[in-house]
Amino acid sequence: MMPRAGQSRGFFIGLRKDQLGARLLMMLNSMRLADDYKTDFRINWFPRGAAAPKLDRPLDLFDPAFIDRHFIDNDDFENLAAITKPVDSFRHDGDPERLEAHLASGGHVVLDEGFEIERLPWEDGEDHQDRFRAFISRIGFNQAVKEQMAKIQHAMSGLPGPVFAYHIRRGDILNEAPWKHKEWPSKIEPDELYSAYLNKNPDAAALVFSDQPESIAGLMAAHPQLRSMADLVNLDHCKPVQRDFLELYAMSLATQIIAPPSVPSAAQRHV
Repeated sequence: MMPRAGQSRGFFIGLRKDQLGARLLMMLNSMRLADDYKTDFRINWFPRGAAAPKLDRPLDLFDPAFIDRHFIDNDDFENLAAITKPVDSFRHDGDPERLEAHLASGGHVVLDEGFEIERLPWEDGEDHQDRFRAFISRIGFNQAVKEQMAKIQHAMSGLPGPVFAYHIRRGDILNEAPWKHKEWPSKIEPDELYSAYLNKNPDAAALVFSDQPESIAGLMAAHPQLRSMADLVNLDHCKPVQRDFLELYAMSLATQIIAPPSVPSAAQRHV
């Protein structure tokens, strides 16, 4: 997608090449910056060299109108290279003057922050957490995804609070290319640590999420208070990327997320 007729101000372009959690957080960062700097945003959803093949069909998640409005393909993105700067080029500025001038001249800014909330040096310490939650409602998910989101929200609201979400990162690291056969020690914690935490909170509502069914089965057998995603909603007819997003969404509605440091866990916290 190229700039629309009559649009002279540059916009923020978000992209990531890895998994869903990072891409969602990148999208939220792009939306926030576009709001604050009075412009628009574009998303290069599947850039060249992207390493997550099950994300290559954005229609599985998003409404066609949202894609048409906010997505940019690789050819159009690359054609904008001469007037696009990375957000890091403004990282050492003490005020927004240079960024504002760049946007006003029609220049674009590309960002790929998918781990944390993007903050520029001159911005104050405002907590954008609540704003990010509001941005979720502005993302144009397709009808099938929106219906499941509503069901999840209804099911979660019926759980006695507080609700703890236990996210066991493992399956995508161990079982899928290009992450398999790599060392990711910071993203893997033994099931026994989750079990110890569950023992400390025996009366709290608890949900377990994992790419590894064996871990879910083992923890649920040892801790009767645990529920799985299947206990909330039936996702049997969802596509894999839809399941991944809906699990992230369900976790984001929990009071607290227990998980190793990782991009999906960061996305859940900030959503």
